[in-house]
Amino acid sequence: MHERYAEVIISIQLRLQEGDSLTINTNARTMNFARFLAKKAVKVTLLPVTIVETSLGKVLQTYPIDPEEKNLMRPEITTAVLAHIVDLDEFPYGEDEEWNEPTFEVRTLAHYGHLADPFFLDRRISIPWANIPYPGTAWAADLLGHLVTQEEMWNLFGTIMRLSDDWPATYWAEQANVITYRQKTINALKRGEITIVGEGVSIVAHQHEHSSWIGGVFTLPSARQYIPLLPIQALHTAFDATSVQGVIEVEIPFTLFGQEVTEATFTIEEGVVIDYSASGGKAALDHYFGVDEGSKRVSAISIADSNTIECRYLTKLSHPHYKKECRSILHLGGVLVDTLPLGMDDEALQGLGQSIAHLDLPLPSDLTLCLRHEDGSESLIIENGSFTL
Repeated sequence: MHERYAEVIISIQLRLQEGDSLTINTNARTMNFARFLAKKAVKVTLLPVTIVETSLGKVLQTYPIDPEEKNLMRPEITTAVLAHIVDLDEFPYGEDEEWNEPTFEVRTLAHYGHLADPFFLDRRISIPWANIPYPGTAWAADLLGHLVTQEEMWNLFGTIMRLSDDWPATYWAEQANVITYRQKTINALKRGEITIVGEGVSIVAHQHEHSSWIGGVFTLPSARQYIPLLPIQALHTAFDATSVQGVIEVEIPFTLFGQEVTEATFTIEEGVVIDYSASGGKAALDHYFGVDEGSKRVSAISIADSNTIECRYLTKLSHPHYKKECRSILHLGGVLVDTLPLGMDDEALQGLGQSIAHLDLPLPSDLTLCLRHEDGSESLIIENGSFTL
């Protein structure tokens, strides 16, 4: 399975080429896979791959994995590439939080996966990069609800990442093409009022005038393409955060500051959550909405099919790596920065969700999303949980 996973990372995610200078960030537990990946990568890049071992944000050691080619036979460096192996077992599953630290501190938000994207619209990462999840038994046990063996863990991870298939790289390449087609099709439509309905959900909103739908493959100014996250299922856009109105009853439990929030309900007026409740985890919501005023803003939406393997197996929104792509999501707090163009001026920032915190609310599986245009026509994007495009 490692062989198939490395092939997906090299050929589909990072799309490595001869002359790429790859750096892999890892911790001690995932070091063996980092070495394995590096040895595969040097056969493509023909250049040394640098492995950086870190612990708690500090660099412990750095060393290269060299290709077989001698120095004189190696190509010139053309592109720097970065890969970060995400140890899925580092996340605090089921941690008993006593609220000893203020939730508005960056380290606390980052610890629990609720730190929003840095709000920099004048610069972006200018090299190919990818966050590469690596499974662990704690991650698998959190999803399955019982202790698991290494075999069960790999079976679960292999299913989600399509590594159990004969041609996982082909699957993700085709999926990237599907998402790119949907993205281009929706962006070509006239803008209009977005209506979102489903079990317990009734919302109307407007897309922010400077935002577009994004997803799947990212393209740099150099035309180099890469996929920063796998799996990929969703498209994302930012709202004019003052335009959102409606209610949402969240049918799927989600994790907030280490607590499970169940049967949560939110009332939204002029883009702000004005009332909320939950049968479980209400204290966690209180702490989240106390971070800053922007945490109450409804900032963006992610839309995805509801009949995917991700929806079937990722039934708990715990680890932040899988939150945006596994199902349709309503985002609170800080906006998804990648949905916005570079170089926006201060006036254009009006109506964007701005907060250091971020919260993902799962939308129902029977979601229907429609664009209502000014001329009275409608464009149906998702019907009963499935893309119509």
